[in-house]
Amino acid sequence: MKKTLIALLSAAAISAGPAQPASAAPAFNSSEMPGVSVEKLKELAQTQSPEIQQAVATLLKQAKLPVAPYTEEADEFAPAKWGDESTKEKFWAPAPVVGCGVGNLKVTGALATVQPGPNHGAGALLGKSNLINPYIPHGHALFHIFVGEDQLAPLTKGSDVKVAWLNLTTFKGGIDALDDSFLSLGVHAQTSKVVKTGQGSVIAAVAGKTAYQNGEVCTVLPAIGSTTVQ
Repeated sequence: MKKTLIALLSAAAISAGPAQPASAAPAFNSSEMPGVSVEKLKELAQTQSPEIQQAVATLLKQAKLPVAPYTEEADEFAPAKWGDESTKEKFWAPAPVVGCGVGNLKVTGALATVQPGPNHGAGALLGKSNLINPYIPHGHALFHIFVGEDQLAPLTKGSDVKVAWLNLTTFKGGIDALDDSFLSLGVHAQTSKVVKTGQGSVIAAVAGKTAYQNGEVCTVLPAIGSTTVQ
């Protein structure tokens, strides 16, 4: 009986064949990915406005979220092609805004969104800085913010609203100014930027100030959002 059991186990092992190693994710060189290290990002934040410093601190506090696996290294920065589509995603909550609003109420909110690449949209010629049908290459994301206030567009003096981002797959990040205005008018606190984040799970925070000719200033406090860039 014992010999029979040993024979059966041996036959099963032979039929199963040698164990196959699990396939590993493609290797990639993080030094070639866009952005800077977390430590460099912290150093860079010290040169920014208090709002951006707070945004980076909030960003890093949330950086322990689940990380999506890195699955590709090909076409990292390839152009979007016809048929590539993605969806605009709202940040987790509207950004609080103080110093401006509607009428005498000097508190309002700002709607921040992110749309990951690739998205062909209207194409490279017409789709850049186009919030309706944007062109976003592989390895990029379009960040956009709209401040809800009653100032007329021509009264805009300037804006330093920025996005601080961190790719949780490559652990590289950066700080980019949202200085592309809708249709390139440059006259309203509705700004955006296509940012080269690299592929992976990306978390981001927006914050900053928008000033008007009448001296009013909208201070956008940090809001957090996330997306997955292909």
